[in-house]
Order: sequence, then structure tokens, then C-alpha cells
Amino acid sequence: MLIVGMVIGDAVLPNRASDSVLPQISELIINEGYSITQQQTLTKVAADAMLRAAGDQWGSYQRSLPTTEEVEVSAETVSVTPFKRAVVIKVSHFSVGTAKEIKRILRNLTGSQGVVLDLRNNQGGLLAEAVATSSLFLEDELVTTVTSREADPVTLYADGAGRKDFSVVVLINAGTASSAEVVASALQDHGRAVIVGSRSFGKASVQETFELKDNSKLLLTIGRFIRPSGAEIDGLGISPDVPVAATGDALKMALNVAVGLNAAVRGR
Repeated sequence: MLIVGMVIGDAVLPNRASDSVLPQISELIINEGYSITQQQTLTKVAADAMLRAAGDQWGSYQRSLPTTEEVEVSAETVSVTPFKRAVVIKVSHFSVGTAKEIKRILRNLTGSQGVVLDLRNNQGGLLAEAVATSSLFLEDELVTTVTSREADPVTLYADGAGRKDFSVVVLINAGTASSAEVVASALQDHGRAVIVGSRSFGKASVQETFELKDNSKLLLTIGRFIRPSGAEIDGLGISPDVPVAATGDALKMALNVAVGLNAAVRGR
């Protein structure tokens, strides 16, 4: 169900070990785009969410080990613009297969190229894809902590397979929100990327929709995403390391920073 606003509603879904159909996901299932109703158990919704993130576009629910199918990411979601000394990866939304497509692009980097991850006007999407994207640049480091009113905080970590042999610059602006802010804050807090642009929107709440007896709907904030540093994102946004005025050329600045950083990373 689509919720009108900056992003599609977030839902935090605990993954009980006894019900798990994806044992490699040990702590938490998070999916944006689901409204939990009384007709859907948490187990089913959680399984659907992770199956979709794993590559099954429709999130078919199976008690047996799930099979996944290859999903193509549309050009509107991830696009790449190569330059001699840097590659600009524009991500407009975190949807199924986004991290896989970014990983494919990173495989084709030359030794002299840095990366500009352009998250401007990216309003979020699947948190599972945001965590997977962060994992491409981090080791086994904390990506975000999810707080909840009714449960202990849950930590989400990168998978430990990220690369650090090239520089990363993340471009943000006032339209960068939700899962996109999770990625930017994780890379900033771990010193993996320099953030260029203007302050992000500051929308990092976990929300759930309840349908009332009169068929109206109530949207409640039940938790928040917290930066690895412990700082809040919601209501504050992310401050860039290199601010660029609205009238400035943020992309040009990001490219210059990426090229300079990459020379240092490569020892040149």
C-alpha cells in the first residue's frame, strides 16, 4: 500500500529463528512498501520482504528453501556515467536488485577511477537494498541501529565483503531521505566516504499503518534508524563534509574530490 509522503512506509519485522526461511538473515527483516494487516503474519511478510530483496520480484512465500530469479534494475533506478578518473553512479531509488547492479558497475572500475555515489533526490526504498549497498563499501561494520518502542534495539551490519581500494564521494541534497540517508550516514561515520552537497531531508523513522474500523488509516511511528555514531537522522538530516550552495555545481565538486581522494587511496 502506498503512503502519501516523502517515502513509502517502513515496517520493522522481527525474524524469529524458529520461523526463519532465510537462515542467513539472523536478526531483522525490514521492508518498505508493506502495510501489515491482521491477515498477514509477521513471518509471512518478513519472508516476502527478504525474498524480494534477494531477487524474487514478487516475494513468493515458501516453507522450503526459496528459489530466486534474476531481476533487472531499470535504467531509471541505477545509471552510470564514466569519466576518465571517476565513475558517477546515480541511484534514484533503492529497489530490488539495486545493490547487485552497483556491484556489477564496481567490478568494471579501472585502477585510476574513484566513485561518486549520487543519492540526490533519492527518497529511499527497500532498506535491505540500502544495507546491501553499504556492504559494497564497508567491512563488517555497523550500518544502522533500529530502535523500537516495544523491543530492544537491533543492529544491522555490513557483510564484510566491501572494497576499500578506491575513493567514494556521496552526493546528497534536501531530497535525499530514508534508506538513502542510511547509506550516506554509514559511509560518513566510518570514514569511508566524503559527503558533498547540501543537508539531507532527515526522514529516518520506522512507520506502520493501521486500518481503523471506519476504513480510515492511522500511520504511527514505531521506531527510528540511528547512525553508527549513535546520532539521530530523523528531523536532523545529514550534514555534508563539503557543502555546496544551491547555485553551485555539486557534481563538479564531487568529481574533483573523488579524483583527489583516489590519488591518495591508490598512493599516487
